[in-house]
Amino acid sequence: MPPHPANVPGSFYVENGCCLFCGVWEDVASDMMSWLGDDPGHCYISRQPQTDEEFGRMVEAMQINEVDCIRVRHCKSAWKDELIRQGLVDQIDPE
Repeated sequence: MPPHPANVPGSFYVENGCCLFCGVWEDVASDMMSWLGDDPGHCYISRQPQTDEEFGRMVEAMQINEVDCIRVRHCKSAWKDELIRQGLVDQIDPE
């Protein structure tokens, strides 16, 4: 699925039509993800991670996400290596 149009530009995104209103990310990444105002059943990336600490919290959000809606493309090589190490290879878009 393509990215939801509300996602801010950058490596991480939520797939359009994939979010299930689970809210599991709210405890770990609420400063980088938000609910879409006119569609409370859909979340999106509202701010990209900038630091390793923020990246770690985005990884945690990816791990606890119920349906793998949070995906990544074209990220820093060290971050991509960590995503692979964490078992999130299926959530990395092919180059």
